[in-house]
Amino acid sequence: MLLTIVAYALTVIESTEDAHFDFGLAWWLIAETATTVGYGDVIPATAAGKLLTVLTAGVGILLTALVIASIHSQ
Repeated sequence: MLLTIVAYALTVIESTEDAHFDFGLAWWLIAETATTVGYGDVIPATAAGKLLTVLTAGVGILLTALVIASIHSQ
């Protein structure tokens, strides 16, 4: 759900700069950023889009650390 909301926000931000940037592309970028895969095939063009993807990467890293810590504590 959170990925979809962030992808929609990225679509709104990036569509002003690039007419070919659609929701599917934004969702792909946010999904690969949140999971810290980072293929590099899609990059944001605006400063706000870059900031949003950096924040998404940070949240992805924190969630991964939370899961690992939870598994380790049991």
